[in-house]
Amino acid sequence: MINGIREETVRRIYTIRIRKEQTIERKAVAKNAAANVGGEVQKKKPVKKAPRPGRNDPCPCGKMKPDGSRRLKYKECCGKNS
Repeated sequence: MINGIREETVRRIYTIRIRKEQTIERKAVAKNAAANVGGEVQKKKPVKKAPRPGRNDPCPCGKMKPDGSRRLKYKECCGKNS
């Protein structure tokens, strides 16, 4: 097995071909680079989350208590776990 590895190594060393220097040309680096040739770089904008109402905040739907004294709390109206 070791002799087989040695023979394979020697065979590969003798069959190596050295290449001449070639000029390497790069294409577009990024997907948007080709579309924005000469333009400004577009930066990603942060995602803003909408504020959620707290459990004791008034419900945004505007539902009132049955006696009409006040608006229902979010936890009593839309925030119920049904």
